Amino acid sequence: MNTQQNSTGKRRPASGSTQRKAPVARRTPTQKPASQGTSASHPARKKEPHYPSSSRPSFASKLSAASRRNDDDDDDDRIGGGSTAVSSLVKAVIYIVSILVVSGFLSYFIIVVGNDIFAFVKGDDEITVSIGEGATIKELGEVLEENGVIEFAWAFDFYADIRGKNPALVAGEYTVTPSMNYDQLIRVFAKKNNTKAETVIVTIPEGYTVKEIVDTLVDKYHLSSKEELYDVIENHEFDYWFIEQLDENISPQRKYRLEGYLYPDTYYYYSNASAVTIINKMLKNFDVKMKQTFKNCTAPGDDYIEKINNLCNSRGKTFDEIVNLASLIQMEAYHDVEYGTISSVFNNRLKYPGRETGGFLGSDATFYYILQDNPPDKLTQDILNMDDPYNTRLYKGLPPGPISNPTFLAINYAFYPEKTDYFYFVAKKDGYNLFAKTEKEHEKNKQEAFGDSE
Repeated sequence: MNTQQNSTGKRRPASGSTQRKAPVARRTPTQKPASQGTSASHPARKKEPHYPSSSRPSFASKLSAASRRNDDDDDDDRIGGGSTAVSSLVKAVIYIVSILVVSGFLSYFIIVVGNDIFAFVKGDDEITVSIGEGATIKELGEVLEENGVIEFAWAFDFYADIRGKNPALVAGEYTVTPSMNYDQLIRVFAKKNNTKAETVIVTIPEGYTVKEIVDTLVDKYHLSSKEELYDVIENHEFDYWFIEQLDENISPQRKYRLEGYLYPDTYYYYSNASAVTIINKMLKNFDVKMKQTFKNCTAPGDDYIEKINNLCNSRGKTFDEIVNLASLIQMEAYHDVEYGTISSVFNNRLKYPGRETGGFLGSDATFYYILQDNPPDKLTQDILNMDDPYNTRLYKGLPPGPISNPTFLAINYAFYPEKTDYFYFVAKKDGYNLFAKTEKEHEKNKQEAFGDSE
């Protein structure tokens, strides 16, 4: 505790102490006056408080006082400046989170783009890509992105630029996979010589078989090779819903796996087109035709595939059996107007096996399919009796697979036959047919159709 001073400037002891007269200090030669150089009453000097030795403040007391001052400051912060501290904390958190988000995004971006460039972890599905004459690297990147081969066309163009890769590209159709890196893709499309790929216009007639299509592609249009085409037809894994269904239930006696699905039409191919590209274009056209034909039909379903599957279920057949039936209609009907009536004959025979036709389809067209390597001029009795799973006179029901590649019209009538009581038909010389309900009527029609020439 500090002592108090009176008006004379003399010190007065603290309250409660006994007043005693201070002894007179004597100086010795070696002693200095205790108050040398100072004067308690000098007006120009600041008076310092005097602490008795017993009441001088300790370090702990000073620390306590400082603590009280800090507490007072904290109280001031809570009262008037607390929001400043909270704001600073929020800003720090936002800053840290922003750094983490940006770092994570950059890391993800680098990984994704790097994977696209070097194809570390990508699929190996084969994809057919076409480029035109004079295509640039930038245009190639855009085509590859559109077809799902790469994800970033801009990265492809940038990579080629910094690597100094700007080769001339040759127009054509190519089969590539996403598992190929940017360097490999550029090499595939790079021109190795001055030979330009020509456009070949290919026409596949309605009702052609797989064998006839392959022979036409190779012998007439000089595309691919028979070995490669047959290998693709029998073994290549195409990503189509109807191929998936086919492969699940294919008969071991089926002659050609993709028979029935190589859609007859006019196609434009580059002369260097691969076998996969050639066959895939026909399958894709088949899918497009099915979508156009059945997307608005009255069958239940959210899309054309569901509608087709529901139609198949209502008819008690698989889609491949419908295509199979359509291939028979295609080969037996010379004129489009008779598709529905011929379909009714086959459907009646399948639906009523107890009738005199006994469940046999009896289609002469199946014999020409059996003997397509050496087609006969006329069906003899020996041919009609030959033991072959495609012989619809010897084996009931549908043959093991389609006997031609039908059009959408034949497939549509396979689903929707005309409602008739016919079980027989015979073709006249003009291609039109005579239809009958019984075998007796059929015999009369045969006489009318052939006369004495049978």
